[in-house]
Amino acid sequence: MKKLFIIFVLIFSPLLIFGWWKWTHIQLSTYAYVNSKLNEENLIRKFNLDKGSVQPLTVENETKTVAEWIWYGVEKEDEGFLYLTDRSARHFHNPLNVFNEAGLTRIGQTRRQSSILWAQDGIEQNKLAEGDMSWQKIKEYYYYALISDTEEMRYLNFGLMFKGLGHQIHLVQDMSNPEHTRNDNHPFVTIEAWAEEHYYNIIDGFCKNPLFPDVDLETLVNDPSIERTLSPIARLNDADVYIPENTFPSAAMQQGLSEYSNANFFSNDTIFSSDFPYPSIANADISKIFTKINTEYKLDEKGVYLPKTNDGDPITHFLRLPYLKKYTTTNLLHLSYLDELCYKDYTSMLVPRAVGYSAALINYFFRGEIEVTLPASDGIYALSVDSSEVFKK
Repeated sequence: MKKLFIIFVLIFSPLLIFGWWKWTHIQLSTYAYVNSKLNEENLIRKFNLDKGSVQPLTVENETKTVAEWIWYGVEKEDEGFLYLTDRSARHFHNPLNVFNEAGLTRIGQTRRQSSILWAQDGIEQNKLAEGDMSWQKIKEYYYYALISDTEEMRYLNFGLMFKGLGHQIHLVQDMSNPEHTRNDNHPFVTIEAWAEEHYYNIIDGFCKNPLFPDVDLETLVNDPSIERTLSPIARLNDADVYIPENTFPSAAMQQGLSEYSNANFFSNDTIFSSDFPYPSIANADISKIFTKINTEYKLDEKGVYLPKTNDGDPITHFLRLPYLKKYTTTNLLHLSYLDELCYKDYTSMLVPRAVGYSAALINYFFRGEIEVTLPASDGIYALSVDSSEVFKK
């Protein structure tokens, strides 16, 4: 029976590799929207969407508002069933590796594409459910939405654009989950399940104070492992500033989201893993908890927490140490794990960045402006003095 269980986990664990779950993603995306240019009603109206953000947009018999199309895209980015056809298997990026080697890998399986490459690879996206929702494709939808001369085509392209923007937002948000930046396909649900359970009463509060990145969004990205350049949005996820050989973990906003979550936090399967130099045992304040033989435990204690005090963001409930009367330092650390208080402390620092980095993606997408004015010399123009009359073209 035990062997059958192990086989079941190995076969079906791909079903459990989502980053944040549906309502957590929607909560993060709602606050990203509110803290971005899209919350400026004038921006939406500049698209000639008369009802602003509540303008109904129809795509293939599906009619939704601007915000609803974004939420729909956020949800659909996890579409798929099996490991080879699941979009979510492409939502991993280890910032310690070059891009071509940064995606999810499992024993006996081919490495999946890194989230950064997946976000900008329309050819690969078109092979899976939901099709091409790459960064380049949604820019194309934006272009056609602006130049289409019929209302039907404008609304169609705007709907697809906002849906695609939701797909891209999802990819950024997953980089705030340590499991997705430490090559941990987490077959057993962990931090995301806790966040989903508390998305409204706890995660909502963390969303209200977003932290915005300060990365270079002007220069194209080149990585030694790829033969093409990438849009600067890649730096929102990996700005290539965390290099363990000569830099330490930090709370700086000049780093990509994957760099921050990888260097500062654990996932349950990578606690003090040799694959990741940080967080390091040297960063934890062990002296406050036990000496070589711990004499502070009492029979009525359920366990204590190990704080992280150095390098990067300090975390009070960094690790949970189990109930043990006397154990050596090494044994205690090998038996440590993450629990609900750890998840709460982790998300209190990860969620504000997930919101701020998502909002930064939106702002970058809508960074350009075009002003239309009368020509300097004699030109043709029209004037309407009746507000009930509008120009159809």
